[in-house]
Amino acid sequence: MCGKKYVREAFISLCLISILAGCGSNSTANNSATTAPPTGISKRVLVSNTSNNVINMLDANKDIGSSKSFTVTGPTKLASASGTTISMSGTTNQVVVIDNKTEVVTATVLVADTPFDIAISSDGKTAWAAVRNPGFVQKIDTATGNILFTVVVPSVKRLALSPTGSKLLAFSDDPQSVPAPNTNAVVLIDTANPTTTGTLLTNAAFDQPFTAVFNGSETQAFILSCGAECGGTAANVIRVDFSTATPSFSAAIPVSAATVGLVNNGNLYVAGTPLASASGSLQVISTSALTAGPVIPITNGRHGVIAMSTNSHLYIGAAACTPSAANAQNQLRGCLSIFNTGTAVSATNPVFPLESSLRQNFDVTAFQQISARNVMYVAQGAELDIFDITTDAPSTSITQIDFIGKVFGVVQIDP
Repeated sequence: MCGKKYVREAFISLCLISILAGCGSNSTANNSATTAPPTGISKRVLVSNTSNNVINMLDANKDIGSSKSFTVTGPTKLASASGTTISMSGTTNQVVVIDNKTEVVTATVLVADTPFDIAISSDGKTAWAAVRNPGFVQKIDTATGNILFTVVVPSVKRLALSPTGSKLLAFSDDPQSVPAPNTNAVVLIDTANPTTTGTLLTNAAFDQPFTAVFNGSETQAFILSCGAECGGTAANVIRVDFSTATPSFSAAIPVSAATVGLVNNGNLYVAGTPLASASGSLQVISTSALTAGPVIPITNGRHGVIAMSTNSHLYIGAAACTPSAANAQNQLRGCLSIFNTGTAVSATNPVFPLESSLRQNFDVTAFQQISARNVMYVAQGAELDIFDITTDAPSTSITQIDFIGKVFGVVQIDP
């Protein structure tokens, strides 16, 4: 793509340590906040490039690539906390652990099969992997690379970890078809003291429970049921309270669709696509009144990523959406919607950014706002687009970076 700097897959990995799960690692991580990382970059972003088997490092102060990269097989989702980053493979049974301070891969953990989701505790000491085919959620010690525990969750595909990491909610793929007693259930895992089957959360109103959003604490979460979009009947949201020995549930809040959500300033933003609809749905639920507002039309597709910018613009991404027809400039609306939560719905709110019709796909797979900047990194269409959050469009003052390969995940690893 003309006018763009290239980030080559031939970046040289400075250090790689591969360690089989359960064998431990000899990490020499230096967690001193006063020690600069080897690259000397003060604001680092990692980008997973699935087809090129590499995780690239960018300088997010300058929006340029660096010579640092990590060789990782088929990396997809990235997660980072307290100096540790984890990456899962979309092609092998691996979860990779990176020490952010030393910029070294400290463990390559062999989980039971190809992982479908990962999560990391806020202290960075524990990782979790959802391994769908054997039906396992596996607990990983990030310091050693050892698998500490395995919880049986049939066809588990998605994880939701509480803010400080005491509770993990695990969601099965097509839970209505899972054999009893797990039919239409959510599995609650006590992360400090897990059991082999976890605790089943069941509610008659659950209708293909898909994911959860914690309400800023360990004691309250919202369960999102995607209903007809996932083969059920009707989407809804149910609040679950963990403050008592037996979890309690609110009444179901009917919504148009629900596969992703985010809590911000007393509101739960829920997005999804009604069955066979040409338009997606965004609704705002009051976390106190537990009432849902009217449907705000967004792009359709399977919504899976969501982020709030510092100027209160909600970025919502989907996969397998229906792109618009291309205009005279060979641009079209893809799978990204941006809603300004501070203003009313209008002909210009939400915004649907245009992108090149020459892209092979328009799936949105990750967001990362860069701290102390009006910049959002958006992984969409297997590319990385650098957005100006004040204009809700790719920045015109930044030279966009063109990756050779397929970008999937993006995460900032510095404050």
